[in-house]
Amino acid sequence: MKSMSKKLSFWVAFCFLGCSVCGMSPSRGEPFGEKILRYFPQADVDKDGVLSEAEEAAVSQRAIQRFPKADLDGDGLLSKKEREQLLKKVVAARKRQDADSSAVRRFFGGRQSTPKPEPSLANVSYGEDERNVLDIWLAESEGPTPLAVYIHGGGFRSGSKEKLKANKLIDLLDAGISVAAINYRFVTTDPLPTAHHDAKRAIQFMRTKADEWKIDRD
Repeated sequence: MKSMSKKLSFWVAFCFLGCSVCGMSPSRGEPFGEKILRYFPQADVDKDGVLSEAEEAAVSQRAIQRFPKADLDGDGLLSKKEREQLLKKVVAARKRQDADSSAVRRFFGGRQSTPKPEPSLANVSYGEDERNVLDIWLAESEGPTPLAVYIHGGGFRSGSKEKLKANKLIDLLDAGISVAAINYRFVTTDPLPTAHHDAKRAIQFMRTKADEWKIDRD
């Protein structure tokens, strides 16, 4: 039931972009792409004021990733008919549940309106290199908490612990899970498996701080 509820919220979010904002039915009103551009301008990646075929296709691909069954013929694209059927289902969901605006923002990859909380401890050194640092957010708890560790992407050539998204961080903290985000050395200066070793070292370092930071070693 919990999984179904999450899926419904995303159906509702999709409806919010196409229908419920202005009370339209799926078969009437402005074209699908224009609805997205009108209510969610962040979908216009190149900021030219027009939702290109590529940008509209990206939205459709995101929908397919979330709801693969919407792609009835399995061709990897949402046809006009498939979009209409998707919107009809969303409209039905809209009648049962209010639109979740935060889900809409996540759907389009928009920025979160909620600011990221300041870490409990910032730029804690876990090694000798200047990139051997981590931030940690300690969840409020009377006892030891689980720990989620964010190791950023970037092909081992770029990226930063600051890329941890606010909504993910807040969801984990609200669930009573402490969160750490680490930096590591890049292959541009130190070849693999240096980055792997840095990640392992950071986790082992945090294990040594388990009592002080109230982290569950297990």
